[in-house]
Amino acid sequence: ELAALRYALSYTRQRYETDREGARTNLAELEGLLAQVTTTTRSILHDLRPRVIDDMGLAAAAEWLVRNVAERAGVVCSIEVVGAEYANRVTPPRAGAIFRILQEALTNATRHAKADAVQVTLVIDDEGAVALDVTDDGVGFDVEAPRRGVGLIGIRERVESMHGQAEVTSRPDFAGTRVRVRVPPPDEKAV
Repeated sequence: ELAALRYALSYTRQRYETDREGARTNLAELEGLLAQVTTTTRSILHDLRPRVIDDMGLAAAAEWLVRNVAERAGVVCSIEVVGAEYANRVTPPRAGAIFRILQEALTNATRHAKADAVQVTLVIDDEGAVALDVTDDGVGFDVEAPRRGVGLIGIRERVESMHGQAEVTSRPDFAGTRVRVRVPPPDEKAV
């Protein structure tokens, strides 16, 4: 979109030199492109740090995400949240990372695994430790295969940055994949 905007601006500048009245059409096009870039930028910023976490907290944001994915993907998704009253003990950066992990696991289940059903369990303890389990009934894959997706790498990197543990269980043509994440409280490192 930015490349298109740059090209349109360059063309408008050239046209302005020879046909000022004709350049009005180009200015309208530039306004439309700028509006589109603004919308895309807002969407990207929302995806980087979803406001829903700040507005509702991790537990409610996870419930919202699961409902949203179920509606969009047409997949039966359910979520059980234990310890929602402790969600405020999960620091904002950790809440954002856990939200992203859940988002990636749901994306993998709905897009790649072609799952019909996904079960999510989110447990938050009174110290802010988090356990997240995402289980689907999809086609499965070889966890040990060297060609693993960027999504799983991102999940593992996020978990490691919080000194947690991630485990992915699946195998080809097996009914399902399970992503298990354990993150210690913010002031503790996993052993």
